[in-house]
Amino acid sequence: MPRDYDEDDRYRDRYDDRDRNDDYDRPRRRGRAGFRCPYCGTDEPPGARSQVSGGGWAVFVILLLFCLPLCFLGLLMTEEYRVCRECGIKLG
Repeated sequence: MPRDYDEDDRYRDRYDDRDRNDDYDRPRRRGRAGFRCPYCGTDEPPGARSQVSGGGWAVFVILLLFCLPLCFLGLLMTEEYRVCRECGIKLG
């Protein structure tokens, strides 16, 4: 027999396995202070990733046109950025 879904069933997230009326906050890990993701609320420290910077792409294209053997130098110009380990959102 199919179950009738009410309006709240569509808005439950993957961590929500209890009634909406419960006052529940995800348990935090002890000993980690100073960071809290503004999107998902986790207190896991963010991860670092890197990508080729805009200046690196510009150098790559210019060297590709004028000095083909050195064009790879532009791809070595990277910048690091932080991402949330829980939701994957790029942070500041």
